[in-house]
Amino acid sequence: MLLNFIFSSNLENNSILSELLEKIKFNSIKINNALKEGFLEATDIADYLVKKGESFRKAHNIVGKIVRICIDKKISFKDLEMEELKNHSPYFESDLHDMVKIQSCISSKKVECGTERGQVILNIESGKKKIKDS
Repeated sequence: MLLNFIFSSNLENNSILSELLEKIKFNSIKINNALKEGFLEATDIADYLVKKGESFRKAHNIVGKIVRICIDKKISFKDLEMEELKNHSPYFESDLHDMVKIQSCISSKKVECGTERGQVILNIESGKKKIKDS
């Protein structure tokens, strides 16, 4: 009895989800504004430091401190001067600013289920197929 209920509920949910996916529209302006407000770049900055030679643990500690500074000052990473960043690690260089642009951060995640455009499209198509097949 319970399994029948779960199965029928799943089918009903898939039908609703399928309809939603067909009609959903995203507000790209609001999305872009929301991306600028957080610290999406934090992981990329830590990865940047590791690639330059900083230890993984220390890189994450450094970035955590920088995030705290940004929060306290109500600023974003891009508002920090290179001199201030170098106070936290000598591995920071001028190439950092290109790397921490939101679009660069999104595009750099070219892994399964990542945020890179091609990966997102693959996941959407895969989801549509799963819904259609169920």
